Amino acid sequence: VSSTKFRFDYSYSTKAEGWLKLHEVPATWKDAHSTLGGCQRVPRATFGPSSTLGDCQKVPYDTFGPSSTLGVPLSRMSIQWAPGQPDNYKNSESCLVMLTGSNGSVGDVKCTDVFPFVCYKKRTQSLSRTWPRAYTTCIAEGGHLVIINSDLESQVIRELYAMNPDNVIVSVAPSYAFIGTYDFGDGSYWLTIHGETPKEAGFERWNPDDPNNGTQPGGEFCGCTYRGDGSLYDAPCEWVVPSVCEMKPQSLQKADGWLKLHEVPATWNDAQFLCKAEVQTIFTGVHSIYSKGVYSSVEGVPLSRMSIQWAPGQPDNFENSESCLVMLPGNNGTVGDLKCTDVFPFVCYKKRTQSLYNLDARTGSCYKFHRRSMTWPRAYTTCIAEGGHLVIINSDLESQVIRELYAKNPDNVIVSFAPSYAAIGIYDFGDGSYWLTIHGETPKEAGFERWKPGDPNNATQPGGEFCGITNRGDGLLYDAPCGWVLPFICEMKPQSLQDL
Repeated sequence: VSSTKFRFDYSYSTKAEGWLKLHEVPATWKDAHSTLGGCQRVPRATFGPSSTLGDCQKVPYDTFGPSSTLGVPLSRMSIQWAPGQPDNYKNSESCLVMLTGSNGSVGDVKCTDVFPFVCYKKRTQSLSRTWPRAYTTCIAEGGHLVIINSDLESQVIRELYAMNPDNVIVSVAPSYAFIGTYDFGDGSYWLTIHGETPKEAGFERWNPDDPNNGTQPGGEFCGCTYRGDGSLYDAPCEWVVPSVCEMKPQSLQKADGWLKLHEVPATWNDAQFLCKAEVQTIFTGVHSIYSKGVYSSVEGVPLSRMSIQWAPGQPDNFENSESCLVMLPGNNGTVGDLKCTDVFPFVCYKKRTQSLYNLDARTGSCYKFHRRSMTWPRAYTTCIAEGGHLVIINSDLESQVIRELYAKNPDNVIVSFAPSYAAIGIYDFGDGSYWLTIHGETPKEAGFERWKPGDPNNATQPGGEFCGITNRGDGLLYDAPCGWVLPFICEMKPQSLQDL
């Protein structure tokens, strides 16, 4: 960058010959150092023949000026120690901070303590990184890991890759690059970092064998693409490979949709799942789950572009464990950071879109087939969140309707180990013999009790088979383990749908 324009959230300093940014969210020295390539390490000089405190002094605040390059010893810096500093308390303090209320004087602290910090930027360097580091870097640059929205964009990425041959990339797998998809579940709940499924984002062309969550232990929960075919792949998040960042001209829009307050408290992750199932995204979901201290909304808007006001004493990243934000009651809309496992009410947002439920006049119900496989409890939750329920088969005719719906979704478009089976709304409330629909009727009372010969048999042990499924071929009832990850069918009455 040759001018004094870099990013809206950085301020140019003539003396520094670069850009500065104050990060108000506290972080450890290590996390602060990793937030952007320009947050540099400052080696420590010894204080004298008999007062060496360590090999390297790490400073969360970059030191600037003509001699502030990597490797400047402390003796060459114009710093002033605060009273009583440095004390290297309990021989455990190896990092420096600028103390507030001390006229810019400094003290030594533990490197695991959390403080606000300042970053310095000269130029962006292109390096291979793990997926969390790549995510952090893109956010820090004002963008996000690329989300492929079409075949055309996949082609654009391949052309960009062609400008960077393998022999100029330092990586274990230089032909692969991280992109903005992530598995939030157990190998089957893939979303973009903006909260959409790949299909909703406009591009779901997976490598034929992926996602397979093949690397064990550890799993493959991060998305990448390949320079040759531009398809989607799942990969270990710890791979060190290139990455592609993307930036839009504008990130913020008016709501132009519906809002719903959920008064039943939930964790951030459960709130995201419910909102995703119910509508499209968490409207107020601001987090740093992908990379600690790097906050953005689920739509990818970085914290620096949001008009928020911190509550007094916030953010504090208490015990270096707070990665989600909440709007605090009684504080005029101010926000604070907290643990993502804490539970709070939350707000969901719904765009003005067309319903994905289709009415079948023969049964008078609307149906939606979910290709994205889930466990039975997750499928149940998703249907409820959408305003419907797992389908209850009430007749031979409805069984036929379900088979016809299944025929529109062949096995090769369903990601599941058993794509010919789908979860439905029956459940065993007893020991393998007390089967009811989720509306409290026996299958006979509901109008359809055609079980596969031999079922229910509660055969899978240990664990049992307490959840109901059907098969695309015969439309019969089967019992199955509730932990199976399968497609599922939701049902809704027409009067439940709003004009979208």
